[in-house]
Amino acid sequence: MKKVKVKERKVTDLITAEYNPRVITEEELVQLQDSIKRFGLVEPILVNVNKQRKDIIISGHQRLKACTTLDMSVVPCIELDLTLDKEKELNVRMNKSGGRFDVDMLTEHFDKEVLLEIGFKEFEFTNTDVSIDNLFEDVDDYKPKEETNKIVLEYTDEEHQLVLDKLAELDGTKEEIVFKLLGL
Repeated sequence: MKKVKVKERKVTDLITAEYNPRVITEEELVQLQDSIKRFGLVEPILVNVNKQRKDIIISGHQRLKACTTLDMSVVPCIELDLTLDKEKELNVRMNKSGGRFDVDMLTEHFDKEVLLEIGFKEFEFTNTDVSIDNLFEDVDDYKPKEETNKIVLEYTDEEHQLVLDKLAELDGTKEEIVFKLLGL
């Protein structure tokens, strides 16, 4: 196994990947900026040095965005030489294999106020399972927006609102969205 070296790179030399599927909300960006201010950029940005993909970011697009807004001119990077296919695969793997939080461990070992400051929401401290079967129950308003054909959902239960907000970003009928979520 090759030894990994961290190298300082100019922010202006790094190029975002045209296919990067990750997004960040304004609130998440603020939390990321706060973390970087407190601890520095402790997770280096992965950059491709392959001659056909030179300086393309593999992983770290949101970290770079936060660093840019903090007026950082250099960031720590790990350079990898990957083909486009391997670059894209690693991009998705870096973001998909993040795991989940054990809510009981969080509440047992961490101060709730600190967790809220980090960006957790009050309803995330409960072990609530959301199933496809009950996801659309008690939806106050379910109708496509005429101009965008997107679903407008309002929900009174705060624990399900986050899921419904994500669903509202999807196009299609209720049935089409459920099929998309199930991969059918």
